[in-house]
Amino acid sequence: MAKLSRESLEFAKTHIIKFYDSDFFPKPFEFEALWANWDEVITYLTCNDVTGYPVDQPRTFTSIKPNGTFRVVHQLDPINTLIYTALAYLVSSGIEKARMPIENHVACSYRIQIDIKKGTFFANGSGYNGFIEKCHKLSTDHPYVLISEKGSGLLLTHGR
Repeated sequence: MAKLSRESLEFAKTHIIKFYDSDFFPKPFEFEALWANWDEVITYLTCNDVTGYPVDQPRTFTSIKPNGTFRVVHQLDPINTLIYTALAYLVSSGIEKARMPIENHVACSYRIQIDIKKGTFFANGSGYNGFIEKCHKLSTDHPYVLISEKGSGLLLTHGR
């Protein structure tokens, strides 16, 4: 059974208002209806188990990339977006605690650091600079670096 808290829903609302749900699709007007009836939305979603809440099929399109390939883009139904974001908020601290410590420099990716007022999940920085630094260090310690791409592997040689 999964129940959402008021705090998780308030965070989700702040997050969605700041970032919306897509960088591809236009902003759905349904969010304005949710915000206009926010007290009722909170009451309903905090009093009911969301485990069985119906998940609608997302809106799906393809978007052409500059290199001629494409990516698939999705947009969830606004209520599904609200529930999903609130659920992500509820589990995010446990996920971050289970990860390797940042000091180990094993995963060079976004780190979870909730800011309720800003509605953000992540600490500043994507981890990309740490990734580049780690790659450089590994390339000086090892004669080869393997870059794996979807469907193929490329082996690049680096001199020490």
